[in-house]
Amino acid sequence: MKRFPQLVKMMPRFKDLPDPGTFDNVNIEAILKLKPDLVVASVTSTKGNQKIEEAGIPVITVSTGVADIDALKKSSG
Repeated sequence: MKRFPQLVKMMPRFKDLPDPGTFDNVNIEAILKLKPDLVVASVTSTKGNQKIEEAGIPVITVSTGVADIDALKKSSG
């Protein structure tokens, strides 16, 4: 949670969460240890999402970062 100090400040219990990586730099072993039913990931993380799916975990993608209404409508198609 080093990348999100404000989140940890707001929710201190997040400080000790494991770090499964980010975007296309995912740590499959760390993700598998968490035994998720699914992973919610960014639409921009195609390589990372593919690695997660290849490990047998369903991935739901969402828009992240700055998105405008037209882009959101297009992605929900």
